[in-house]
Amino acid sequence: MAVSTENGQSAKERARSVWGASPAGTTHAPNEAPGTRAFFERARERRANDELPFLRELVPFAKWKGKQVLELGCGAGFDAYEICAAGAEYTGIDLTPENPFARSPIWDFTDIIRP
Repeated sequence: MAVSTENGQSAKERARSVWGASPAGTTHAPNEAPGTRAFFERARERRANDELPFLRELVPFAKWKGKQVLELGCGAGFDAYEICAAGAEYTGIDLTPENPFARSPIWDFTDIIRP
């Protein structure tokens, strides 16, 4: 089976290029350095107002308490935060190394999640 290409790039390469050019959260925290705690908290604060109200209707974060959750395309870790805050056991994978969460696999949300 042939892999679909466009301009000589596979779908995976194109996805990596698009998401790598604009890592998750950069529009929400343009004055902060991606991968830093300040970046994450600022972008998460803005996202909480802009996106989370409707996202919580679509994604049952609270129903995942005590369950194992695998997120494909974890980006900056915003949904990872919500999943962990809900009490799930979380694993995230991202193919784009430019995303701050992917660059910072040692993130530990235990100090910023309040039970």
